[in-house]
Amino acid sequence: MKAKKILTSVLVCGFLSAPLMNVSAANSDTNTTTKYSLKFNSNNYTEETATVDGKTITYRAYEKIVYVKNPVDTKYEIMNIYVPEEYYDGTSIGSYNVDTAPIFFPNTVGGYMPAEPGSPGLDERSGEPNAALAALSKGYVVAEPGARGRTTQNESGEYTGKAPAAW
Repeated sequence: MKAKKILTSVLVCGFLSAPLMNVSAANSDTNTTTKYSLKFNSNNYTEETATVDGKTITYRAYEKIVYVKNPVDTKYEIMNIYVPEEYYDGTSIGSYNVDTAPIFFPNTVGGYMPAEPGSPGLDERSGEPNAALAALSKGYVVAEPGARGRTTQNESGEYTGKAPAAW
């Protein structure tokens, strides 16, 4: 299936190098040492809709995907992936199709601070579509990562978000 090709492209871009598993299929508590399978379940998504400029868009939301085998904190070491539904139907959005869709990889992590992954929606200040939602409406696949940061601590008060952590 060509739509699977898009997900594979998303999963190997940036710091990712293997298929992933949804955190809901495993222990979702933060600060855990649970080992995670790195097998991505392409059937574990929700179908979402939103309206941008008067046009309703539908997309698949693959959320809370753990992207490391031994996460230190699954509140942050997760990502969300959003794919326009048209690509699963074999249709195009503008000049993009399942083979040519660009991947938008916004990063809200700054100064080695912790951040949860974002999601498409309305900007809280302006009420306008945020960058992820605008990108989806134009045919982009959106992959939004979270990351633990330098202030992240475990239950014992130990800092787990060393910058950068080499383990």
